[in-house]
Amino acid sequence: MTLKNRIATALIAGSIVGATVLPAAALADTSCEISGNGAHSHNSCRIRISRSVRIRQSNSSTIRNRVSVDVDTGGNTANSNTGGDVSITTGDVHVDVTITNDVNQSNNP
Repeated sequence: MTLKNRIATALIAGSIVGATVLPAAALADTSCEISGNGAHSHNSCRIRISRSVRIRQSNSSTIRNRVSVDVDTGGNTANSNTGGDVSITTGDVHVDVTITNDVNQSNNP
């Protein structure tokens, strides 16, 4: 195996290993080309990539949901009625209460 083939193989293997460890963007602009070399030439290619990420996150939340629902249909009454059956028709009551609490969310990589 020639030196050029060894370097190419090492670069490809390093790229595959690096792509699994580093994001693709870190290797996108990295290249090394050795060309135009002749007999007894010495070639080298050195690529260094360094990446450091430090993420600190602290979350705290206190949620108090107090809901009081009081509904009525209009205060209908039927007092002081004489001589017969008394009937009162009132409207329907519908109540919807929705509470959503989204806290302590993180989108860190």
